[in-house]
Amino acid sequence: MRIAFVHDHPFLEMDGEFYSQGGLPKNIWGRYLRLFDEVAVIGRRLKSHKNTHGLVLSSTDNVTFHLIDKMNSPLDAFIKRGQIKNDLKKVLKTAMQR
Repeated sequence: MRIAFVHDHPFLEMDGEFYSQGGLPKNIWGRYLRLFDEVAVIGRRLKSHKNTHGLVLSSTDNVTFHLIDKMNSPLDAFIKRGQIKNDLKKVLKTAMQR
């Protein structure tokens, strides 16, 4: 069984791996993987990070990441609400298929 973890947390993708600015390291997913076979993480895409120091690996086995590009600031949540909502629906549908 799969679960979707939806959060506005930004993740940086580098070389096929996903990194957090510290809030969601890979060991956090263990608490969900004890109950579910897979975790589909839905979050925001961090466009770039000037300093990779402080980033922690969030990728791990049985966890997939689906990132939304359109929300880069709190103002985007209002201005691009319709686009973000449509993207979220598509990502949720994709993330939960298997």
